[in-house]
Amino acid sequence: MTESPKFSLSEAGREQLQALMTLSALGWRYVTRAEVDRQRRHRRTGVLLEDTLRTQLVALNRIRASGRTHAFSEGNIETAVERLKDVRFDGLMRTNERQTDLIQLGVALPQTVDGQSREWPFRYINWGLDSDSMRANAFHMTSEFPVDWPEGASIRPDIVLFVNGIPFAVIEVKRSQEKVAQGISQHLRNQKPDLGAPNLFFTAQLLIAANSHEPRYATVGTPAKFWSAWREREDAPDYVAEVVNRAIDTTDQDAIFQDFGLHRRKHDGLREAGDRFVTPLDEMLVSLCRPERILDLARRFTLFDGGVKKVARHQQYFAVKDLLKRVEARDAGGRRAGGVVWHTQGSGKSLTMVMLAKSLAMSVPTARVVLVTDRTDLDDQIDKTFAATGLSPERAKTGEHLVELIEARTPVITTLVHKFKAGLNKRRVVDASTDIFLLVDESHRSQYGDMEGLHQKMRDVLPGACLIGFTGTPIAKKERNTFTKFGPLVQPVYSMKDAVADGAVVPLLYEGRHVEEDIDEEAVDAWFDRVAVGLSETQKADLKRKMSRPRTLMGVSARLRCIAFDVSRHFADNFQSDRLKGQLVAPSKRDALALKKLLDEFGEVTSEVIISGPDQREGEHAIDEESDDEVVKFWRRMMERHGGEESYNKTLISKFKGPGEPDILIVVDKLLTGFDAPRNTVLYMARPLREHGLLQAIARVNRVFDEDGAPEKPFGFIIDYCGVLRHLGEALSANDALRDFDEADLQQSVSAIADQARTLPQKHAALLDLFAGVSNVYDEEAYARELAGDALRDDFYRRLSEFARTLTVAVSSRTFIEETPPDRLQRWRTDEKRFLALRAHVKARYADAVDWSDYERRVRSLLDQHVTAHEITTIVEPLAVFDDGAIEAARSEKKRSDASIADEIAHRTLRTIEEKWDEDPTFFEKFSKLIRKTIDDFRRGRLEEKAYLERIRSQRDKLDARDDEDDPTPHELHGKGNETAFWGIARKELRRAAIDDPELPVRISTSLTDIIEHHRRVGWQHDRDIQNDMRNAMDDFFFDVVMGSGRPEIEPAVMDSIINEVLSAARVRMQDDGRVR
Repeated sequence: MTESPKFSLSEAGREQLQALMTLSALGWRYVTRAEVDRQRRHRRTGVLLEDTLRTQLVALNRIRASGRTHAFSEGNIETAVERLKDVRFDGLMRTNERQTDLIQLGVALPQTVDGQSREWPFRYINWGLDSDSMRANAFHMTSEFPVDWPEGASIRPDIVLFVNGIPFAVIEVKRSQEKVAQGISQHLRNQKPDLGAPNLFFTAQLLIAANSHEPRYATVGTPAKFWSAWREREDAPDYVAEVVNRAIDTTDQDAIFQDFGLHRRKHDGLREAGDRFVTPLDEMLVSLCRPERILDLARRFTLFDGGVKKVARHQQYFAVKDLLKRVEARDAGGRRAGGVVWHTQGSGKSLTMVMLAKSLAMSVPTARVVLVTDRTDLDDQIDKTFAATGLSPERAKTGEHLVELIEARTPVITTLVHKFKAGLNKRRVVDASTDIFLLVDESHRSQYGDMEGLHQKMRDVLPGACLIGFTGTPIAKKERNTFTKFGPLVQPVYSMKDAVADGAVVPLLYEGRHVEEDIDEEAVDAWFDRVAVGLSETQKADLKRKMSRPRTLMGVSARLRCIAFDVSRHFADNFQSDRLKGQLVAPSKRDALALKKLLDEFGEVTSEVIISGPDQREGEHAIDEESDDEVVKFWRRMMERHGGEESYNKTLISKFKGPGEPDILIVVDKLLTGFDAPRNTVLYMARPLREHGLLQAIARVNRVFDEDGAPEKPFGFIIDYCGVLRHLGEALSANDALRDFDEADLQQSVSAIADQARTLPQKHAALLDLFAGVSNVYDEEAYARELAGDALRDDFYRRLSEFARTLTVAVSSRTFIEETPPDRLQRWRTDEKRFLALRAHVKARYADAVDWSDYERRVRSLLDQHVTAHEITTIVEPLAVFDDGAIEAARSEKKRSDASIADEIAHRTLRTIEEKWDEDPTFFEKFSKLIRKTIDDFRRGRLEEKAYLERIRSQRDKLDARDDEDDPTPHELHGKGNETAFWGIARKELRRAAIDDPELPVRISTSLTDIIEHHRRVGWQHDRDIQNDMRNAMDDFFFDVVMGSGRPEIEPAVMDSIINEVLSAARVRMQDDGRVR
């Protein structure tokens, strides 16, 4: 007979326990919750394992003077501890940056040794990666680590990792059936001062959120969309399996099971049955949390970039590691081996350059680094990013200055490529050192062209330098020989396909839009009728009037007029309401100004123009434009308005990156490479681009957008008026513009909007399939009842999201609108609106907290534009669940069924119970079970609608009045809310410890209430000293009164649990009332 499954169903007994065992196998020693509490001196606002920290600081730090070693004084040890404990909170990111500098760089502490008084270096962590350095540190972990924020909030993360007693990593694990997004959301909430406890994250370097199959990692402050997967490249295939199935140290295992004793039998059964299978969570823990890796990530691969903390993605980490190994090899002339890093645009290539430079400086003490870029903004970015690495780069101001910096043997130099070339042309300088590393950004190829010449000049000046090239686009066939002079490709290559799969960038969708070249009035009118599909006659007339107005503009071609009109309509319909942005690439500067005038005349979108000065060639018609009066006049206006070209560029770019005007930035060549604006979503190409220029330009719209309250940006859009990629259905390399690239290197760089739109029928059908059991399609109540199950509602929200997202993409395509039968399109639009209304109904009815913010505004905008006014759907308004008058009015007016009202009362009451749970866990647990049983009875047909509503209202009233007819609370506590709540806590904890003394919980509850009343002052719940006084008094009560009265002995861990839960409930129930006591 086949055996039944016996795996644990709880998060603690499965994912959490298995994670702890894997971490133990990696060398992390478990500290029990009781020991953690002792080391924190029972202060939940403290996050350090103080005993461990002091022991490690003594062991790590010795003063070496006069050939002898001396210990640091106890006073200095305490000073070092206080630097970590007494932290001024200045916002989490600034505080974390300051504390990260402290643990990485250490401090200098004064001490007199052999009569010599001076400051001596003092460190918190041994950052060496050799085995001896690793053994010098102490790696500990604990679970369910409660932390209080002095302002009142409390958190309890699943697992915390400590290095030398300092919180270093925080891990939230979820059951396999729960989404990893819940763990990420919990991390983000825990870091906020109003909702969480940011003090735990002051020194944190690594965060992990995971269920068993979808782990993600990040660092402090990382927005949800940037949490990453990890791909390991160094381990043998069976290494993780060997780790997770290692025998665990007996002492460590016993410590773990002091806190997880309930799950030991199942865990032992799992181990006795043989090796368990490896999960993706195991793989991430082994990859990121092995002691040497986690220290390496924190030390060399974590940076603060513009006030934002960033940790390396897998491709950045392994590319730098590959290069560090590679540069150890030298050729016959002693020169180090270099190479080319190909990481696609948007994947953090500039950060990789900085991480490499930082690692080189740490690995090669005599290293000098020269970073060569072709863009001022990248030069600025690298310069600012370096400021937080402990290195001090010098930026070359001129070509002559660059030569001076090379002669002065400056450790880190950043320079623009044209300064490099200019300086070398002025005078000859040669530095033959083989410890110079020349990091060259490849994008200058398209702008300057002469790669061969530049490479030779570099070799002439720095003949012994190690050359490392960086590229964000595939390497063209004709360039491969040139790039081999840098060396072979560095592994891993990170293509657009890889970045899309990781969620590092959004996929790109392409649509070609043909504009008639031989335009007459009849052709223009026919074209207008096609693009104005779906508008009313009044709207068409108004738009035609607007379109005809610019025809009076002198020198404006009909082709530009049609493009401007199409851009205006397309952007206003699809992106404007979400405050997303677009770029329009004009054929020339003159055309850019003409397109700006046209867009202004149409009046639907706002725009600005960014071009180079009139004396600089840009675009297709540079020779014709050198003396163009319009361009000169425009340029003079911009210079007068902004005070110079740099201010002009920075002002408009800053406005474009924000949510306000302009909607569209019109450019010719500028801002088509290296320009990062996550809000930028659509690129309109009115001039042909080729090769690297094309691949760089389309990547301007592939950045992930994740600001607070940001609309969804699932794709970047390319709208092509020049037929650049007309053969998109074939191999990308079949297009003339990309024929010089290998097809394999172009995979998934861009795909057709039509391909995405073709999935709409399937996604619509998948949504309808959820309601196959609904027989009456006119009955909204039937649809709502079909979604009573939590899992089914989650599936409904997901499928509706996918359908709405795809419909949004599809209706942005003119081809799709023209080819789709109007009745089918109308059905999809109408179904979307009805399902949106149903979502609002069930969300209110079942008190769901579904996060619709990612796409609700976008979908509502679409509905407002495309659904006719006579299609009316009533959105269910939430009831005031304690307002019987409103409930009876809804019943009498037949607005709501009894079942719908009962469902909403029940689920919103359950939500209230969850929010108030800490006030009285015992009481609320009972009513939660009663309400859930009533819901289940109705679902199973045991209750009619009317009886369902009556019972739910009765339970609601009893909950509100705290009327529990089966209440086992002793008579002497009736009417005493605080004592009753604390009695429930004490009774529960004592029963768990097998202590069944009915009088003891009563005495505990009344005594602890008196202690809190005696000590509490205004603001006590935010004052750690007052709470510590309460804890001490409660400890005295237990040891002196309870234990001294001859009652059963209570373990200290049980006492701690009662005290901790009572204080947690008291902070909610017994907040100060403003009286001075």
